[in-house]
Amino acid sequence: MVDILSQKEQSTQKYEALLEQVYIRSKSHRNPRDIRRFIQLACALEPLSEKEGLTTRSSDLNCHQKLEFFLTAGINIGDAFEDLAQRILSWGKQPDVIYDLGYEAQLDSKKNRRGGRINHGIIEMLIPIVTAQLLSDPCYVLSPHEVLKNTVNILMNTSRTDVEYLVKLKKTAYGLSGMFERPVPEYPDARTVFDYYELDRQATERYSSQVWNSEFTNGFPITERLTKAIINSHKSVFSAKVEKAYQLIRDSDHKDVVPAITADCAVCGIYLYLSHNPRDMIIT
Repeated sequence: MVDILSQKEQSTQKYEALLEQVYIRSKSHRNPRDIRRFIQLACALEPLSEKEGLTTRSSDLNCHQKLEFFLTAGINIGDAFEDLAQRILSWGKQPDVIYDLGYEAQLDSKKNRRGGRINHGIIEMLIPIVTAQLLSDPCYVLSPHEVLKNTVNILMNTSRTDVEYLVKLKKTAYGLSGMFERPVPEYPDARTVFDYYELDRQATERYSSQVWNSEFTNGFPITERLTKAIINSHKSVFSAKVEKAYQLIRDSDHKDVVPAITADCAVCGIYLYLSHNPRDMIIT
């Protein structure tokens, strides 16, 4: 009996030692490779959840928004975000320009697939979130709420060059869908990306666009609520956690908002869950 227990203890110790090797790179601080991987995972996991009005694991919304397109696009954008993380960490402060890599991510999104703008909103949201995370919480100390609050400072510290890359990002996204005539305002008076979203919030008459712009200017409040719902969910299967959180927002804050915006918030919620709990085995 003693020998059997001893063997079990030895097996447990070996297993735990191997897990330490699995997570050794994520042990004490954020790193570019993990940033890339968490973004790719978040983009891949979100469309697998069953959510009304969106592409899911059981059905494609239409021929232009197939599940394969979302998975491919989500993997494609990882490189640009790894480059963003490397730039931020090498500077040790907010770089002069960050949205050029958002533009690159939008171009990369199209590689090896048909379909149009699959993850345009995700890219826009993750640029300030990742930047705030790396600058204010490099060692997994802050909560998602505290990180998201810091995104406002990130957006206020951007440059006119960032604004111009944001405009290029938006135009490219619509162009990839063949929507070359869709207007993208340039707002010459916007000196920062924060200014851009605030001016657009004031100018647009479309309710969904107002909600979208407010998410950036107010520190991502809806994203935070969705993230909390995922974290606090008692569902055992991760996709069920996401489905429940998504529906909670649809029934409250996003009643009259297009589903794609809620889905973008869900991707960021999954990313925040993963990147704040890098050792959690969420896929069970």
